[in-house]
Amino acid sequence: KPFEKTEVKPELVEGAILDKILNSSIGPKINGMTIGEAFTKLAVEKGSIFACGNLSQMYADGMGGLKKDEKEALRLMALAAKQGYSDAIANLGIFYLDGLCGLIKNLREAVRFCKLSANLGNAGAQCILACIYTGHFGDLYKDEKEALRLFELGAKQECAEAQYYLAGNYFSGCLGLDKDEKLALHLLILSAQQGFAHAQHQLALMYQASLCGLVKNDQRSYQLFRLAADQGHAEAQVSLAALMKNGQGFAMEAALIDAERIA
Repeated sequence: KPFEKTEVKPELVEGAILDKILNSSIGPKINGMTIGEAFTKLAVEKGSIFACGNLSQMYADGMGGLKKDEKEALRLMALAAKQGYSDAIANLGIFYLDGLCGLIKNLREAVRFCKLSANLGNAGAQCILACIYTGHFGDLYKDEKEALRLFELGAKQECAEAQYYLAGNYFSGCLGLDKDEKLALHLLILSAQQGFAHAQHQLALMYQASLCGLVKNDQRSYQLFRLAADQGHAEAQVSLAALMKNGQGFAMEAALIDAERIA
């Protein structure tokens, strides 16, 4: 799950390394590695905790040409977390929450790591912790007041997930909030604009049904369904398939292609 990079930025790694790779005449691969892999490995050698965290994700998912290695993913993530990298601390929380990379699910440890990261200002960790406090993972840590505070903190940092969940609570009037469809829609649009698939799918449904004051817009609805579906959102894929089945989708796709060509 993506998090904001708050402590260490890639440009802090020696510029000569990046220049060497990007200006390489060897081609798209260097010593059998993609440019991204080569840069990440070199950056790790230079002690970049940003690179450690990202390389950990690559090993965890088996991406970027690397063979999946959960043990190495956990080692690198722990190394970055030990140096205070809030993204890595939050990701250790996620590992415990979902039982990833060989760790046994442990809600207490998940909360502990997410708290550490959230206290460093990590918006993603604030959102995860807020979800836990809503009672989604049981009542042991349920605290709706704290959940709302953390969702608001994350949304203020433009965390798309926090904006989406806060919008949902304004729509439903949960967490002690008064229903406010105008604010809820505003937050949902902000989240969708950042590419959050759940928000895109929800907004597509609202355009399709003309909800919350939105003017019915089948073309916009189709575009949002497609954006979410391209990210693997299952419900958006079903909605897109339904449009294709009744013939609407083909016309909308053609119109969308024409619009992109003109732009």
